Parts: sequence; C-alpha cells; structure tokens
Amino acid sequence: MDNKGYIYILINASMPGLVKIGKTMRTPEERVKELSQATGVPTPFILIYSMCVNDCTHAENYIHTYLASKEYRVSENREFFSATPTEAINAIVQYKNIIEGNDIWGDSDGKFNSKKDLPHDIWKEIEELALAHFYGTPNILRDYKEASKLFDKAVKLGSKTAYRPLGEIYKNGWGYKKDYEKALILFKEAVKHGDYECYGSMMYLYSELKQYDNFIKCWDLYIEETPIITAVSCAIYLSCYLMKELSEIQQGMSSLGSGEKSIHLKNIEKMMPLKDGILEELKVMNNNNCFKELLVEDAKKILFDGLTDLESLKEFKRVIFIF
Repeated sequence: MDNKGYIYILINASMPGLVKIGKTMRTPEERVKELSQATGVPTPFILIYSMCVNDCTHAENYIHTYLASKEYRVSENREFFSATPTEAINAIVQYKNIIEGNDIWGDSDGKFNSKKDLPHDIWKEIEELALAHFYGTPNILRDYKEASKLFDKAVKLGSKTAYRPLGEIYKNGWGYKKDYEKALILFKEAVKHGDYECYGSMMYLYSELKQYDNFIKCWDLYIEETPIITAVSCAIYLSCYLMKELSEIQQGMSSLGSGEKSIHLKNIEKMMPLKDGILEELKVMNNNNCFKELLVEDAKKILFDGLTDLESLKEFKRVIFIF
C-alpha cells in the first residue's frame, strides 16, 4: 500500500514551548487549515517545517519514539513535544538520512551536519536497557512489561534484533497473555531482517496451532538457513512430526506405508550428532507431562533407523496424550 505523505511541524501562540509533529497524506497546508478550524483551538497553528517521506506512518512512529526517548513527549497519546523547533527538524532530517538514505543535513546549529555524526545505532542504548529488564541484572529487576515497551521503541528506531525477544514475550505469555498471532508477526519480521533462528520459534507456534504444514516448512528453512541446530529444536521437531502423523491417521489422511521413510534423510543426518541431547530434551518433555514415555522410544527409532511404519504410529496413538 502506498503510504507516501508528509511529516509536519506546527507551533501555536497559545501553546508556548511546544511543537506538534504529525503526518498527512494531503498537503501540510490543508492539514494546518483543518486543525486550526477546530473549536478547541484559540489561535491558529503555524506550519514551520514539512518533509515528504516514503512511509509517513513509519516516519511518524520513528520520530515520536525518538523524541519520547529524550523525554520531550508531553502525553503518550498526543502529538505535542517540548522540543525546540530545531530539535524537531533534526529528528525528521535524521529519519530521512538514516531510514531513507538521503543526503539532507540539519541547520548549521543542528545536531546532524556531517555523515559521521549520524547516530545509525540510536536504538542500541534502548535495546540494551530492554535486555537488562528482560533478563534482570544485579541492579535491575526482571520486568517483561517494561522490556516489551523498550523493545518496541527499539524496533521503531530501526533495531533488527529486538523483534525476536519481543516475540518470545508474547509467545510465552511473559507479563502478558499469550498472543501467538502477535508473536508470529514479530518472528516473521525478524526473519526478514536475517534472524533465521526465529524459524525455530515459529516452528513451535505452528505446532501449538496444529498447522503442521507450516511447521514442516519452518523446520526445513531452519536447518537450511542456520549453521547450528539445537537439541531442543530437534526434540520439538521430532515430537511435533509424530503429532502430525497422528493427526493425519485420525483423519484417515496418512500416506505413510509400511517401511516408508517418514522423515527426510537430511534431517536425520543433521540430528544424529545431537541424538543424546535430543533424547534428554524429550525426557524433560515427558517429565513435564507433555507426552507419554513411548515418545522417547519412538524418537529413538526415528533417530537410529530413520524409519517408522503405520502400525508403530497406531500404537503410539494409543498411549500418547492427544492434544
């Protein structure tokens, strides 16, 4: 969708010390006229600066988040800031230079007057603070809600690494109710930015949602894109693969024949060096009342033989908890 528009800065004689920063897909002059006609505004707004951007919603989020991180925002749900006009202009110029890659520089008195002065990683400080709240430190209590707010700000300021921990918060329900849909959106964004480890988290979510086709696709992408696979991910894969087979058996859809290979050989080859760790992880799942003990036995069969047949899966179905 085309979201090209303008970011504008307004001042008002009735609001000394404040600037209003907003977006519009019309002309800034039309927007100023509209705002000035509102009954609650004693004096008209004055347009002092505007810039055309490729995505005015993203630009507004970035600029608002950046100025709020400097404690200029007057109210969380309002567009007013106690920044000076020069500081507000420099925030827009910063967005244009960093996000859209233009060679536009601030005033001679401004902050961003040479390329080396541009803070390309302005999100890092916020993300580091978010991680401190996420894990907890000797001086900072673990606080997932505060961490999520900070990760969200880091994302809006350009972080490519904050998507995954933010997704994990919603996936696991840390500080919030579990939200698989929101977690999937965040993990997909992380993957777009090269964080392929998130395929592992997506694999787990699709297994929970019983979307087994997407689960298998995520596994294939995971082992193709990540240099190191973990025993935990392999254990989840094995358990969910068996659940997929059970689901298809229940629906009379399984194409598995006696002695037919049920898992790609490349998966087995990748798993074999981790077999001891995988079996340990599966035992942990059993101890957490996820599966019956036969899951480990079935996984052993897959790991050592790479084969399973319909009869063994029917037996597996008889003793496992059906989700």
